[in-house]
Amino acid sequence: MTLLLEAAKRLEETVHGSGCEDGVATLKRKPDAPRCQFERGAMIEASFGGKTAQVVTDSPVQTSTPVSSLFGQDLPSPELRTAALAIVNVVAGFLCIGRRFHACDPACHGPCIEELRAEIRGRKIFTPIQVPALSRTLSPLVTERPGDAGILVITGEALVKEENSEIREQAGDHGILLLGPSTEGVASLLSLPHWCPYGR
Repeated sequence: MTLLLEAAKRLEETVHGSGCEDGVATLKRKPDAPRCQFERGAMIEASFGGKTAQVVTDSPVQTSTPVSSLFGQDLPSPELRTAALAIVNVVAGFLCIGRRFHACDPACHGPCIEELRAEIRGRKIFTPIQVPALSRTLSPLVTERPGDAGILVITGEALVKEENSEIREQAGDHGILLLGPSTEGVASLLSLPHWCPYGR
């Protein structure tokens, strides 16, 4: 099972019988919004219950759909996984399960990457999807083989592309760190380490 499917199942258990499952989440492109330095693609903003949350993806989708449409699905396409990630994020925000669902001010990019370097503490990192900001600034720590890594770093793009259970398999005995505001809902629901110190 993918991390995103795990998070969707946990969200279903969390909202069961609350009425939230009948509420409608709206997803729209928001091209002018500030972006996390670790994310690439189209910006999608999800709205639910007066809250908003953002995800960045290379498989954008715009729709309005009940939260319950996410539950019990296999999410076979990247577009469906984008929608699921956005719904997980915004409903987690509505329920106050997570806190940082929007990118930080670009002025925070420098401190963020330096604090991440300190957090990693010299461990080798592997990213299933290339993250140019990490390749540029932490290149000595980035490895192309998951077996050589001390920590697996996951972005929203990796969650959208995951089809089976590749992330758990690649992590092995090593740690997982979810990166950026697109992964906040999944990290919060699954109690996984998350890095977005300046997100809003």
